[in-house]
Amino acid sequence: MSVNLFPGDTSFETGDENWFGCRSVDSTAFDGKYSLELDGASERNARSSLYYNLLEKDQLYVFSLYAKASAAGTRFDIGVNNLYYQTFLYKTFTLDTEWKRCVIVIPKQEKVQDFYLDLKLNSDAKIWIDAIQLEKGNKVSEYSRSEKISLGLGNTGAPG
Repeated sequence: MSVNLFPGDTSFETGDENWFGCRSVDSTAFDGKYSLELDGASERNARSSLYYNLLEKDQLYVFSLYAKASAAGTRFDIGVNNLYYQTFLYKTFTLDTEWKRCVIVIPKQEKVQDFYLDLKLNSDAKIWIDAIQLEKGNKVSEYSRSEKISLGLGNTGAPG
């Protein structure tokens, strides 16, 4: 099994603090109890935080996540962007109502690369993503969390 290099809680068990335009929900999950939901009826774009110095120079990577949709045939796009808002990789996936692994091979970069992810939904459907993984090389291995334990802080709504 390869090492998952994607930082943070890649299964959204502690929330969605590194993502914008979407939310962590407990209605469905590939791994654990939570996944990230993007609801096309209210928001069609989501973005991750910026990850610094994660892609090494002259190194192939494979990025993957599991996704499913509320309606079969739902299309969504994943964009991999650099620090200067330039998309250097873009791929469209068609989802069904069952979990599917979406894979993108990231080619060798000319220099160490910072990046962030854009998710774009092309309809009013909902999509859920879970089990994000980044590995060296061009072949995906079985999903593994990047952290042995994830802790999160949030408002529980409880008084006090």
